Amino acid sequence: MYTSLLALGFLTTAQAHKPSFSGDYDTPGEAWAVPDPEISIVLYQEITCDLQHLWMSLDGEAGFPLYIQLGVPVIDRLSDYRPSVALVAPGLPAPEADLPFELPAGTGIQVFDTQDVEQPGDFYEPFTQTESWVLVEETVELPETGQAWLVAWDPGRQTGKLWVATGTVEDFSDVDPAEFIEWGAIVQDFHEVDPAVQAAARPERVCEGGTDTTEDANASDRSGQKTDSCSTLSTGATGLWGLALWGWALVLRRRQD
Repeated sequence: MYTSLLALGFLTTAQAHKPSFSGDYDTPGEAWAVPDPEISIVLYQEITCDLQHLWMSLDGEAGFPLYIQLGVPVIDRLSDYRPSVALVAPGLPAPEADLPFELPAGTGIQVFDTQDVEQPGDFYEPFTQTESWVLVEETVELPETGQAWLVAWDPGRQTGKLWVATGTVEDFSDVDPAEFIEWGAIVQDFHEVDPAVQAAARPERVCEGGTDTTEDANASDRSGQKTDSCSTLSTGATGLWGLALWGWALVLRRRQD
């Protein structure tokens, strides 16, 4: 299992990522701290029976419009994977149903379930040749000032992969273009772009105390859907070198500015 942090940014219509790697964020006390909720980032996480939650913490201000996005990589076995994401913060209501975790003192919760999502949004990144299904995209105004959290999990306690994004402002001021090739390889590995990686992946399973909430009837409708903007470039070295060249262009543009 691994977790990767990536910052999102655009140059014209292209999108790239800025990763770092660290520990596990399975509880509010171990949450990954969002440096600035305005800056666009996304945290990729593999959900396992040992690590069933992804927690992110942030310093919130009353009235701040927090952008929240939840997605799943386009992998056939995850076509019916429907995790949830929630905002935990002071001033929010008490939970309406039982939760698989304890809330920090003085907080309430707003949950975004995805079990009813039949046609998730499509997200395609041309430089890493990766695709995702977007299950949640919301902007929530924080009701009070204080520490807040985002948490993602699967209600049925099934293993899988997901990512949570927040922030809308792109910032690549500290980007080293040499990092882009490494980033691309990591993102492709998480999305299992290489058929050999996908073939070697372990089947997902229901953890102790969980229930199977997948719907096989809709699997064929949800898998294999691609956006019209898909690149015809092959994956692997070609895509990664394209990402590196884009990184140089981005840095040069910033230096000129």
